[in-house]
Parts: sequence; C-alpha cells; structure tokens
Amino acid sequence: MTAEQIAGVLLIAGSTVFGLGAVIGVPRVFTVQDAEIRLRMLELHRGLWRVAQPLYGAGAVVAALAVGYLASGAADGRSRTALWGACVALLTGGLAWGWSLYLRGTRIAAFAFRTLPGWPFAAYVVLTTGGLMPLGVGLLLGGFPTWLGWLTCQRRLLDHLRLVAGHPAVRLLRRAHGRWHHDALTISSRLS
Repeated sequence: MTAEQIAGVLLIAGSTVFGLGAVIGVPRVFTVQDAEIRLRMLELHRGLWRVAQPLYGAGAVVAALAVGYLASGAADGRSRTALWGACVALLTGGLAWGWSLYLRGTRIAAFAFRTLPGWPFAAYVVLTTGGLMPLGVGLLLGGFPTWLGWLTCQRRLLDHLRLVAGHPAVRLLRRAHGRWHHDALTISSRLS
C-alpha cells in the first residue's frame, strides 16, 4: 500500500471510531440545557459514557496519524512541510482533546454542571482548526484534487468554528481572542 492509501484507510478508521463513540456515548447529553437532567442521563449510562471517551480520542489521533502518512509520502518539499505541520498541530490538539475526554469521563458531575476547566477543549479546537489550514495547503501543493485543498482550507475551517460556537470553551476563546473570534463567526454566518 502507498502512503496515500494508508492515509485513506486511517482517515476512514479514525472517523468510524470517533463516530462509534458519538453514537454510544449518550449523544443527547450535549443538547440538554438542564444540568440535573444531564447528570441523570450520564449516571444512567455511565458505562457507555466512559467507553465512548477513548473512542472519541482515538478517532482524532488516528486521523492525525493519517496526515502524517500523507506527509511521509509527499514528493513536493513544500507539501511535505505543510502536511507535517498539520500532523503536529492535529496530534497536539488530540492530546489536549484526550485530557478533556479523560476529565469528562472521570468527573461526570463536573461535566454535567459544566465546571470542568475549559482550556483542554479550547486548545483542541484551536490546534485542530489551526491544523486544517496547513493540511489544506499541503493538499493543494501535493497534487491532490484542487477542490479538496480549497475545501479543507476554507469551508471546513468556517464550519468548525460555527459548530463549536455554542460550547462553553468557545466563550473562553472569545475572551482570549476578543474581537477576532467574533468577526470570524460573523463572516462565517454571512457566507452560509
């Protein structure tokens, strides 16, 4: 198998593992506003919740490794550099995500009441989103379909920011990044 084929298999595997975690991990808990109801849901399905957390984390890390395989097989030096940069950002984000998942899997009440520290998730969001740009550049420079590179650079970044806009960790990002983050979300909503 070529590095590109291995990367494709890893991306599919990572997405599947992450998706499995999302399906079994009490997905409704993210839409419920009442902390007491969230806590009851998580206590009722404690085993599933705890099994799902490593699946979420493994999916992110496997996808980052896929980018590493793309980088290892890149013929163009600029593409290889961009893809390795993306791989490092995604893996580092995956480590922060892993810590966030550990906390929410072991401190269920704190997760339900949204009192866990926000920095691990915020770091995951910033690093993952930041890793998407060099990934897109690496795809553009590496001879992959142009639409894939541009889609990764532009649309995915904006979609990701919009998806997490309501998460408590993003409020932390808004304070940290001030007006820039607000403007990015405003631009994103206008482009839709």
